[in-house]
Amino acid sequence: MSDDGPPAETVGPFLRGLAVLGELAGHRASAVPAGELARATGIARSTLDRTVGTLAELGLVRVEDHRVTHTGALALPGNAFLASTRGLSGPVGAMADALAEEVDESVALSVPDGDSVRLAHLALRRRVVRVGFRPGDRLPVGRAAAGVLLTPGNGSPGPDGETGPARDGAGGVSRTGEGGGEPGLVSVAVQLSPWPGEDPVGALSVVSHRARHDTDSLRADLLPRMRECAAVMEERLRSDPGADGPHDDGRWWDATALHAAKERLGAEFVESLARGPAVIAALETGRHGTTPAAVSRLLGLPRASVRRALFSLRYTGHAVEEAGRWRLTPRVLGLGHSRATRMTLADIARPHLVALAGRVGESASLTVPAGPEGAEIRYVARVATERIMSADLGPGTRFPAYPTASGRVLLAGRDPIGRARALRAIEPRALTSHTVTDPARLTALLDEVARDGYAMGNEELEVGLRSIAVPVRNGRGGTGEVVAAVNLAMPAGRRDPRRARAELLPALRRAVEAIERELVPAARLHRVPTD
Repeated sequence: MSDDGPPAETVGPFLRGLAVLGELAGHRASAVPAGELARATGIARSTLDRTVGTLAELGLVRVEDHRVTHTGALALPGNAFLASTRGLSGPVGAMADALAEEVDESVALSVPDGDSVRLAHLALRRRVVRVGFRPGDRLPVGRAAAGVLLTPGNGSPGPDGETGPARDGAGGVSRTGEGGGEPGLVSVAVQLSPWPGEDPVGALSVVSHRARHDTDSLRADLLPRMRECAAVMEERLRSDPGADGPHDDGRWWDATALHAAKERLGAEFVESLARGPAVIAALETGRHGTTPAAVSRLLGLPRASVRRALFSLRYTGHAVEEAGRWRLTPRVLGLGHSRATRMTLADIARPHLVALAGRVGESASLTVPAGPEGAEIRYVARVATERIMSADLGPGTRFPAYPTASGRVLLAGRDPIGRARALRAIEPRALTSHTVTDPARLTALLDEVARDGYAMGNEELEVGLRSIAVPVRNGRGGTGEVVAAVNLAMPAGRRDPRRARAELLPALRRAVEAIERELVPAARLHRVPTD
């Protein structure tokens, strides 16, 4: 970035938007006062409010009580880069997951980012002491093995093809117990170099703790298997040319959607800023990038507007141009990818549950499957109202699935074989005089729920309690796996079933759509924990 200020061909509002996202991503607090963002970025408060408002309309941030926080949708820019690596996120990421399962250690994929290294994928093992990094984070150069391998000047290839600092010997093994690393962690890394004569695209690392391995045992036990895995990964990368154009999670920012937002919000929506994230999403292409003309056709935007957005990304280091073709750089991961991949399903849903409960005046909850074959439900988030009956349903509370609206939604969302298995694992008993226990009737009810897309519980779990629930899916537009359910609970005397459907179901579905808009990009390339 030049000290002389941005060139005239860049887009000032887009540069300000990138500055806000970068500052928000690097802030220690998850919610940052707008005034503090204005001071840190040097943007006038009125201008910052319009910038943040536009980013919020795009779904990248949320504003509550003049405090700005990230959302799960902030994974979108990083997703575009990771998908453009042709496998360091998807197919190759799945291979890293399998290796982690095989060796019972955490496995990471990292990419070079100029004079630093960023984590692209992480398969964590459940440990008391575990890796504290997340995809998008910078790694401690010189202390993490991947940083040694991928950072220029940190070592030269040895006779066996490995690279590492002289102090650690061959193998790229490095302790991370001091400086920027986690105390006691050790790692070993191998390069991923699919194309001879070109720089490595990344590194495969195994990370362990000194209680289980020292650097010598880590190399001896795991390095041969890692080399085998890296060779398969490289072959996979060579065989995938990629595809032009973004995944569906970026298509809702095309010209039509941006113009509609401008007409609705007027001057408060900065369209020249909003085009920038759309262009980032459109740069999800093969490793050789794409042309401004292709981006223009894809988004329906004028070619001149696309080129100015691209020039802005080049100025900030988020994109590069080679022979007229543009591609993203790993720096895009610094726009909040690490924040987004740290979010749990409960984190994503909670603000929408708060809004839903406030809108309809009933308690809202998020539940996930639990128990053998998903025969139970577990509450992971709940927003209660003062009007609710005295039910204490905090996170962690479990109930059988069969007599609850949420449980029926989760059971109905399974494939027929999984649903049948779950029903065989259930031993229904009458909890109230209204509880359905007949297996044939339960099967018919689940078929109805799968058809209608919602379920109602009418005093089957507790006398006087009625609830209505809809599924949460990890795919856009009603696609994908049912991973959770959102329900509203109320005293049965307040609304009969017909009135509950008419008054609550539309609001419930809108809340779930808002949750899915964040969940889909957050879950596309990384597992989202339930809580």
